[in-house]
Amino acid sequence: MPISCYYSTDANAPPAIANVNGNTVAVLDVLNTGYPGKAGAGWTIEQTATNKRGYRAPNGNRLYIGVDDTGTTAFRFRGFQTMSSAGCAETDGTGPFCTDTQISGGLYGNKSSNTTPRAWKLYTDGKRVYLFVDYAGNGDYYPVYFGDLASYFDNDNNCTVVIGGTGVGNAYLDYGCAAGNTTIPASYISRSYDGLGSSMQIGKVACTDGLPATTYWAGGSAMTAKYPDPATGGMLQNCFKITETYGAKYVERGRLPGLWFPLHDRADIPANTGDTISGRAGTALEGRIFEFIKVYSAGMVMMEISNPGGDWDYGTNFR
Repeated sequence: MPISCYYSTDANAPPAIANVNGNTVAVLDVLNTGYPGKAGAGWTIEQTATNKRGYRAPNGNRLYIGVDDTGTTAFRFRGFQTMSSAGCAETDGTGPFCTDTQISGGLYGNKSSNTTPRAWKLYTDGKRVYLFVDYAGNGDYYPVYFGDLASYFDNDNNCTVVIGGTGVGNAYLDYGCAAGNTTIPASYISRSYDGLGSSMQIGKVACTDGLPATTYWAGGSAMTAKYPDPATGGMLQNCFKITETYGAKYVERGRLPGLWFPLHDRADIPANTGDTISGRAGTALEGRIFEFIKVYSAGMVMMEISNPGGDWDYGTNFR
């Protein structure tokens, strides 16, 4: 289904997110309800209670995301195989990912560091959703993710992922590791590639070479490609693939769809949050449009907001 983009700056959108309970689910509810001028994106609200929800995507594996928005500076969330009540307590459903043993109470999503309402951005293609919030009010958005990978395996019913923070004031969606047999904080998949077991922590590496040999923030100062790229005169960009450990080795599970990042330090790129760029003609990115977003921690990503195929599964599954 088509990519849907929602912004706090839209007319009739839910208000900017403050440190008040219920702000975040009011935003996430637009995945179902939309608002005047923008239709909903087909997500269902399967479970509801005061400031708590259980959401389900219209397409893909259709696993559940449970959200507890009773807090102020942060909301909590996790995935489930099934849900019986709204919220993100382990007892609200079956097959939780992450578990309380991994992060007690579920992952963190940031709201506002004080009483000042913060801008938000919400993106979905019907199988997964990204939420960005300017938590600190400094223009660096704190992102979270829930949804299916663009899996490298056929009929992968267990490729649903949640990525957020380990506490208030951090976020790890744009955090990459240098080796596939390492893991990233606050990043979990519903089950292993073989369908066995339960929630497991995952790694996140770039789909191509040319990156630091250590952990890094996408689009941050560790990105050392010259801008503009002398060969093309444009920008070099990359996407993440998700890995799971297999002893001392690793398994490439799939690509994190819709999210891209520059191989250049954001300080060198003449772009601000909300600016857009088109994929270069003659490449696999031709016809796609990307929106820049400055993110924690001094990084930069681009959300794919349009492509000829409609959703983020379109085209080459970059590896």
